[in-house]
Amino acid sequence: AKQQRGEKRQFGNRRGGRGAPRGRGARKDGASDGWTPVTKLGRLVKDGKVKSIDQIFEFGIKIKEFEIVDHFFQVLKKKLYINQSKLL
Repeated sequence: AKQQRGEKRQFGNRRGGRGAPRGRGARKDGASDGWTPVTKLGRLVKDGKVKSIDQIFEFGIKIKEFEIVDHFFQVLKKKLYINQSKLL
């Protein structure tokens, strides 16, 4: 596997290229109806066993799914709309 004259030396494997793209995938903008929780906290939130985001912060649990935050903010938005309609 010695380099012969006229050949250029390449980094990495012989086939070149960079390989497949990595990452977790694109963020979905869909509703939470299609959300399948990955973490234990996500399952607890979806089942309704965690009632507020305050409970999560109280125990210092890390939120690893953005759908958890979206779930609580949707509930908050509904409450805001109800309070605004009462003011009119």
